Amino acid sequence: LPVYDTAGSAKMIADGGKGLPEGCNVDNTAAIASEDAGKAYGLTCLDKNMEDDDSNFTRYLLVGRNAVAQYLNKKIPAKT
Repeated sequence: LPVYDTAGSAKMIADGGKGLPEGCNVDNTAAIASEDAGKAYGLTCLDKNMEDDDSNFTRYLLVGRNAVAQYLNKKIPAKT
C-alpha cells in the first residue's frame, strides 16, 4: 500500500490497522520500515536487510509542463 513514509506504515500497523483497506488487518499485513521505527511503535521485526534484496527497487516519476525526455541519460533504461 502506498503510505506517506515507511515509519508511517509501521505506525499504521501499530495503531491497530487504522487506515488499512478493506480485507487488510494487523494479522495479514506487514510494514516495511526501519528497525528503529519498529522499535518506536513496539512492533516485532520479521526480516532484516530487505533493502539489500536484488528484487527491491524504487520507481521515480518525472512530471513537468515541458517534455523531460531530453534530460534523461540515454544509457539508463527509462520509459517516457
